[in-house]
Amino acid sequence: MEELCCDSGYPLEPWCKTPILGNHQVHSPEHRFNIRHKRARCTVERCIGVLKQRWRCLLKDRTLHYKPTRASKIIITCAVLHNLAIHNNVELPEYDNEEEEEDEDEETHEQEVEELLNAGRQTRQQLLDQYFTQ
Repeated sequence: MEELCCDSGYPLEPWCKTPILGNHQVHSPEHRFNIRHKRARCTVERCIGVLKQRWRCLLKDRTLHYKPTRASKIIITCAVLHNLAIHNNVELPEYDNEEEEEDEDEETHEQEVEELLNAGRQTRQQLLDQYFTQ
């Protein structure tokens, strides 16, 4: 199963790793997890921002109206073309408008949400146990 590094605005699910909320002791597994989680998210968000700057079709106002499988192929293609542009010294275009944060429009049932949250807690705890506990 592929996993996503999500911010705390998303529900914890087995494939959606969110930071562990609360104050944690420095050097605790939870603290180390949150530090690495934050670094990964910042890197990913910078990459997404660069892709959106070059490929305006990826912006919120120009939503890809395709099923997730096809949309993911378009995004991968944009990433490959971006890498080719870098290789060939093609500058990023400059635009004045910045995109607003994307909204999540999904409706879910309470029971499904609770099940996903529990499964997410379980898989995140496995990550803590495996990689962040000394």
